[in-house]
Amino acid sequence: MLEDNEQDIIFDRFGAATLRFLSNDRIIDWSGKHIGFLFGVLTYNYKGEHVGWYENGVLRDLKGATVGFGVDPKDSPIPYLPYRQYLPYRGYIQYAPYLPHRGYPKYRPYKQYGWSELNPVELFLGIKK
Repeated sequence: MLEDNEQDIIFDRFGAATLRFLSNDRIIDWSGKHIGFLFGVLTYNYKGEHVGWYENGVLRDLKGATVGFGVDPKDSPIPYLPYRQYLPYRGYIQYAPYLPHRGYPKYRPYKQYGWSELNPVELFLGIKK
């Protein structure tokens, strides 16, 4: 399921593959566009804003709610996980932009059982609902 250059694949609340975490700690959407990066367990977008946490196969937003899950999630608590859909064709990976200056991380809230209002791509693009 994972390719050589992939660390994990993130699925949304409906089981659709939306993000790829690469081995070099870069985060790309399924079409191959770079949208964020990892710094330890912290996730950042390319504006340098801290947007959430990725730990033990679970991606969480700044409120502690689950945004997406990986191939083998082991974090707890997590909501009921759907069946994973078939993986679509992987897009060509674009050139990575330079890493921006990282902003200060937010305080970590308690992990929530429920799903976030954001999907994994919206988390990194800064789309507010």
